Amino acid sequence: MSGTFVSEKNDAVSVCFYDLFIPQIDNNILPAVGNDNKRAKKRYLANIRLAQAFHPVISQFEVVLRNCINNN
Repeated sequence: MSGTFVSEKNDAVSVCFYDLFIPQIDNNILPAVGNDNKRAKKRYLANIRLAQAFHPVISQFEVVLRNCINNN
């Protein structure tokens, strides 16, 4: 299925997006949305935003956990 995701724009950002993330989109997301390119890209970008939202909390938890392990 690789290479089935089509970018809406043919600029450097889209080309970079295609080269870096298409295997993940093609293998995981595209089949889940019925091979709808727009929905796949939208879902992928929503996943990035969700990961960004959790990153500070996970980072703080990691520091606290490391400190707890170090103190025992």
